[in-house]
Amino acid sequence: MNANDILKNPYPLAPMDGITHSLFRRFMRALGCGFVVSEFVAANEITHQSRRTLRKISFTESERPFGIQIYGNRTYDLVEAARFCEGMGVDFVDINFGCPVKGIVRKGKGSAWLREPDEMKKLLESVRQAIHIPLSIKLRTGFDQVNLGETLQIAEDTGVEWVTVHGRTSSQGYLGQVNWSLLNNIKTRLPLIANGDIHESHPAIEKLKGGHFAGLMIGRRSLLEPRVFLRLQGLPEPPLSDCLRSLANLIDETPLDSKGKAFQLARLVVHWTHGYENTRPFRIKLFEMSRGGQWPEIVKLVLDFIQENMENKTRASVENFMMAGSG
Repeated sequence: MNANDILKNPYPLAPMDGITHSLFRRFMRALGCGFVVSEFVAANEITHQSRRTLRKISFTESERPFGIQIYGNRTYDLVEAARFCEGMGVDFVDINFGCPVKGIVRKGKGSAWLREPDEMKKLLESVRQAIHIPLSIKLRTGFDQVNLGETLQIAEDTGVEWVTVHGRTSSQGYLGQVNWSLLNNIKTRLPLIANGDIHESHPAIEKLKGGHFAGLMIGRRSLLEPRVFLRLQGLPEPPLSDCLRSLANLIDETPLDSKGKAFQLARLVVHWTHGYENTRPFRIKLFEMSRGGQWPEIVKLVLDFIQENMENKTRASVENFMMAGSG
């Protein structure tokens, strides 16, 4: 699969640590998203092939186009991890140069590479020579100062196929405003995917239609509104209650016990209720039932709440939703 095939649907799902596991990726693919990416995975954990890591990067055919996002601070680890991912049959490898979490940055991983553009270039050259499938990167506009033009040129020079840019610096984290002025005017020959606070009526959609962006990557919004990908493409949207039934069916197909199934459902649908009325007692009951492993009962609880409090109603607010980010 080449880059054009992977980028055909311009609304990919952002990798989010602890969230974009195979179940969630399959659910989002069924609801119209473009390519999907694993949670970010430490390169050295991939080379060690622990059971936990292999489970984290496993995927199904229904998820394609699918890539694995890797991060690390050593070229050797990243090269070997990329080779391993290619051997698994993934469609592309993505390298994380954007994570702003202090514990990651302190170790020279994630967005720490933005402070060392020369070293980033050497790394990308090595990975590009090691694999034959498409290579992409995700980055920020800079570390504490903007150097996006420089890093995009490095990506061009080293054979990266496309770049996803979160429109904040690393030091901003998830606070402050996305620098859309910069993203809207940046020049690059590479396909550019924009990321950061994008919603259904975002002005960047017009830039996408005009050809400036190759895609708009959606992360937190997909947790808040699982039908966002259909909405962005002007496609028919099923009722939220039907989305719940689809999610419950996917969970039912997993090898989890009743408690595991209930927990998976609770941790995803709790985001849907943000900004609606009467959510606090519902959430308390939701997690009580998940701890008790009440699988059929928890599906009914959520279905009833959706139909009574959410369907055909408007949120009061979506402010401060997951402003700490997820990876």
